[in-house]
Amino acid sequence: LFNPGSVAVIGASNTMGKWGFNILTLLLRDQSTEVHAVNRNVAEVLGRKAYRSILEIPGPVDLAIISVPFEHVPTAMEDCVQKGVRAVIVISGGLAETGEEGANVERQLVEIARRGGIRFMGPNCMGLLDTSSGFNSVIFLPPVSKGPAALISQSGNSGQSIITAGGQTGLGFSKYVST
Repeated sequence: LFNPGSVAVIGASNTMGKWGFNILTLLLRDQSTEVHAVNRNVAEVLGRKAYRSILEIPGPVDLAIISVPFEHVPTAMEDCVQKGVRAVIVISGGLAETGEEGANVERQLVEIARRGGIRFMGPNCMGLLDTSSGFNSVIFLPPVSKGPAALISQSGNSGQSIITAGGQTGLGFSKYVST
């Protein structure tokens, strides 16, 4: 989860401002992690080959980041189980926080992950940062110095505010997790 060798962004996008665009752009800056774009509707995202499914990616995938409409999240998680992915970040929102339909989808998501042995964070989260490995999937964060504090936050916006304020006072962080 914190130091993946390969990452698949499911819902990668060519549309500036979409989560799948922003996260893929951020991850492509890190030359130590192999990054794959997954988009079932286009052949290329940000100049990279886009796979229609994570199942088409050659070789193992350590971490999948899912950013698709909520109704497609269970299918993406099922594909991760089939691929043997062990860690997933679900950025997608619109699940239990929106009502019974979303809650049903979220229960289905948990069931799939448990059955497949996947550890995941989310849904409706902003990702994570690990200053030791240098892995960062959280867009909109200022540069974060290494330090002794780790932060787990249910609220992505509040967590980012704490990270920013900490940095302004000289506090460094080891990890940040938006749940």
